[in-house]
Amino acid sequence: MTMNNTKVISPLLLNAQNITLSYKDLNLVYQEVSQTVAKMVGFNHYEEMIGVDDYGLKCDIVENADLFRRDDREVLISRKPTQSIVIQHYVTGTKILLIERKPIIDQQDQLLGLFTYGTEITDAMRNCFTKSLFKLDLELMKRNRGVSYKVQSNEPTYNLTKRELECLYYMIRGKSAKDVGDKLCLSKRTIEDYNNNLKNKMGCLTRSQVIDKAFAEGLIYLIPESLFS
Repeated sequence: MTMNNTKVISPLLLNAQNITLSYKDLNLVYQEVSQTVAKMVGFNHYEEMIGVDDYGLKCDIVENADLFRRDDREVLISRKPTQSIVIQHYVTGTKILLIERKPIIDQQDQLLGLFTYGTEITDAMRNCFTKSLFKLDLELMKRNRGVSYKVQSNEPTYNLTKRELECLYYMIRGKSAKDVGDKLCLSKRTIEDYNNNLKNKMGCLTRSQVIDKAFAEGLIYLIPESLFS
């Protein structure tokens, strides 16, 4: 068990309802959590989680611990905040959460750990998101007992634009250029041009190669930010 004396979460927020708050140190061990988090993952009181990591949680999230810890490390390494949508089975039921991860950096520019803030998405946002789920996403969730999507406005690895990321999202899910054009209020020809850009940027010759590479590199877990606008 590792603990430090850094305090990140205000005591007034530890018992706040409908929000999830946590602070992990550089080893990704919980140092502070809100009561809502503790209840969701199987603990009676937030103090029981201090010194525990994701492998010690008491719910199905343990099966996805490697995935969530990978996302945590990405924030620590880049020192940049990220946003994601998490669909997960918790002790208190299945929830769709909007999760924001932020690095904790002191005045001397020393990295101290990771702060995570989560809110259960609104009914309007839930409806928008669940309508965008396809058979692929439902299968991913069934297979992994939960799934985490990164919400991004673009894709830096291949320098994909907002529109190209949107087209990739729908292409992976089996949508034709006409289908995507209807969703984005663009012509079929315009979508075909974006798809050709995808092939060129990702070094692929065919649509199937783009999809295969997207699966291999985890791009299936990217959600266009515009999906919620």
